[in-house]
Amino acid sequence: MAEVSDDPVAKARLETREYVWKHWAFHADQRLRAFHFFILIVTVILAGLLTYLKDARYPAFVAPACVFVPVLSWIFWRLDCRSRAFIHHAEEILKEIEGAISEELVPLDRRLITQMERKSHAVWQANYDKSPFNPSRWWQAPLGFYHSFAAVFIAFGVLGLGLGIASLLLPNQHPPDAPAPPQQNFYIGTQSVAPVPGKPP
Repeated sequence: MAEVSDDPVAKARLETREYVWKHWAFHADQRLRAFHFFILIVTVILAGLLTYLKDARYPAFVAPACVFVPVLSWIFWRLDCRSRAFIHHAEEILKEIEGAISEELVPLDRRLITQMERKSHAVWQANYDKSPFNPSRWWQAPLGFYHSFAAVFIAFGVLGLGLGIASLLLPNQHPPDAPAPPQQNFYIGTQSVAPVPGKPP
């Protein structure tokens, strides 16, 4: 330990690895937080729009607000692409740092990033080699965060557009006619104001 701590090259490598790892962890956490915030805010917006459409007299008023959902999906998708680029860049640097370690210290089959990338590529290739008509190719297809998040962004965007189009096609609802006021008999003391049947006025 003393030799490693006194070696400036080893110390620089250690500090670089810790710096890159913190950079990767920061952007990975930021990516997940942004996705969670997107799910929360879009769910609230859609719930409010559906609640308004339930008894809306003019459903077409919802259409401009529905356009905001796909726009929001596109914005968060671009933010996700940005975070993904930073994470991928940090992973490449970590892979280079891992590759510079001597095999005597860490054998090839014990290198985390290298083995993870190799196994992931093997799974993708095995699934790609399956026939397109094989249902397992689609149901058991390996998905990464990028494809999963993109599918969610697309789903919410299409849902927002569909809700906006439906609001334009829904007919306006007219308020029901007010019921006739009930007839009431008014009394002065104990006598009825209306004439008593059978007696002359």
